[in-house]
Amino acid sequence: MKELVKASVKMEVCHNNIIIEHRSFRWIELGGQEIDRSG
Repeated sequence: MKELVKASVKMEVCHNNIIIEHRSFRWIELGGQEIDRSG
């Protein structure tokens, strides 16, 4: 039972890291668009 909990926590952490990475990529994309507009 404990192993299952550990595994699900690990999955959640991985999922959060993917979301954070995805957000930072989106932010870079939006930042690039803003620079293009001002340039």
